[in-house]
Amino acid sequence: MSHPQHRRGFLQTAGLLSALAPSTLAAASLPDTTLSPDWHRRGKIVWMAEGIVPFTYVLPPPQINLPPNTPPMEARARLTFPVSRNKCRLSVQVFMVPEGLPVLPLPEPPPLVPQKPDDPVTISYFEVEIDDLKFGESPIAGTDRRMASLQFNGRVLNNPVLSPFGDLTGAPATFSTAYAITDAKWGTADFVFCGGIVAGSHATVAPTAKGYLLLPR
Repeated sequence: MSHPQHRRGFLQTAGLLSALAPSTLAAASLPDTTLSPDWHRRGKIVWMAEGIVPFTYVLPPPQINLPPNTPPMEARARLTFPVSRNKCRLSVQVFMVPEGLPVLPLPEPPPLVPQKPDDPVTISYFEVEIDDLKFGESPIAGTDRRMASLQFNGRVLNNPVLSPFGDLTGAPATFSTAYAITDAKWGTADFVFCGGIVAGSHATVAPTAKGYLLLPR
């Protein structure tokens, strides 16, 4: 779905985000990012979470060089599962938006290659082939609460938009979050400590995120 009023006001400083895109993006192949409805009907889960990622929550800290006079920006991570029909794949997309943008999550994932001057610029995109999924309950740091949680484990299958940490293809990876369903009918949910680790490379975490989680009934 799309919200034109949000898109029109997305970024007034046209062209600055496009300048962030590496030249290799033009040649990047666009993967299938359409959610498969079959997963829910077959008793699988459907998940999307998007959150702001302070660079203090990325280890090691990435080197992001912004063009001169760029307005304040923030990084977001968007995790989606599944992303290819009949495939057990999770996608991780990290992109830049204006700081304080009120729309969270965005109504649709940004294109990997910006199509318009005000499109967010993706600085990393990769897909993980999932071979293990665990559910549990986790303590929430700084509180006496425990929340339902889940963890995906697998291996990076492709990396069409190289991350600041290089080509991640082939590396083992783990992504996890704690969650609270806020609307059982639609699956809307809040997430805590949402993100993951690519083994031997880096960790990226959004302290909080919003999206949806559809679970088997």
